[in-house]
Amino acid sequence: MVLSISPKASAALSRRCLQAVLRAHGYKTKDLAKEIDLLLHETDPTKAIPQSLRTVVDAVRNFGNFSAHPITDVTTLQIIDVQPEEAEWCLEVLDECFEHFYVRPARAAARKAALDAKLSQAGNLLRNEFAAPATSVAGAITRVHLSTLAVNHRMNSTSDPRGPR
Repeated sequence: MVLSISPKASAALSRRCLQAVLRAHGYKTKDLAKEIDLLLHETDPTKAIPQSLRTVVDAVRNFGNFSAHPITDVTTLQIIDVQPEEAEWCLEVLDECFEHFYVRPARAAARKAALDAKLSQAGNLLRNEFAAPATSVAGAITRVHLSTLAVNHRMNSTSDPRGPR
């Protein structure tokens, strides 16, 4: 919405939003350039951003600087303005940042929770299926054997139709 009214304002807001995202993820210094440097030099592989994002994240800061500070072209001495397509690119980079920092982790957590619930349910089914108390060592061994057969059957019925390898 802001982009259609003022690309300059859109770029400035994109810059501010990027800074808020970085600070929310522990990249806190006195200015955005240093925060981006921290992000780009991240050594923790779980926090590092993808290469495609590494090459463009600093563009948001640069376009934001054009909008926040009067920067002049050294040849023409005219103030450099932010063009609509440049401001839109900032929004696209921000969208990638949101995807990396918020959407993908939330999606992965939801999938992991669903898997954990499914595994927990499967474990409960197995425990209930063979819950009768063992009256002898032979009975206990039989239940363990039956449990193994049930697990193998479930694995084979959901795996490759050509059978086990």
